[in-house]
Amino acid sequence: MPWGRDLTTRIAPRQRIRYQVGLTVMAADTGLAGLPLLTAAWVIHGPAGGTWTDGQSRIAGALVAGTFLARLVVMPIGFVRGFESGYHAVAGLRLAVFAHLRRLGLGALSRIGAGGPSDLVTNRFRWIEEEAGYGFGRQIRQGALALVLIAALTIRHHTPRS
Repeated sequence: MPWGRDLTTRIAPRQRIRYQVGLTVMAADTGLAGLPLLTAAWVIHGPAGGTWTDGQSRIAGALVAGTFLARLVVMPIGFVRGFESGYHAVAGLRLAVFAHLRRLGLGALSRIGAGGPSDLVTNRFRWIEEEAGYGFGRQIRQGALALVLIAALTIRHHTPRS
């Protein structure tokens, strides 16, 4: 993803940290999203083994409710930081293109026409903006969810049964 490396080098250091924090928070949110799934598996497995208690029911309910409440706080932080930083980075790229076009002079601009640079800074940069602000975070979230579920299955598989 060479455009991603180029994009992150154009983000101001403070904004880059905010972007990385946003992506990390999105990954943490995905871990939280996996918790109700794991709780459901626990709830399904418990009564089948004949070992389910009222205390476990309360714990399962608290886990699902607590996860929901935690995600209400965590998810917006990740998305806001990711979107904000991604859009700032693309704004920096747009400014760099405009600065380059200004240095070219009117003769060069008349040869390439207005449509090419206009398409670049609107349509093509919009794709990069969406990928930086939303798509990359979504990919991280999907990867994190897969890791959480694999870890849970591995732990469950290696846990001694009574």
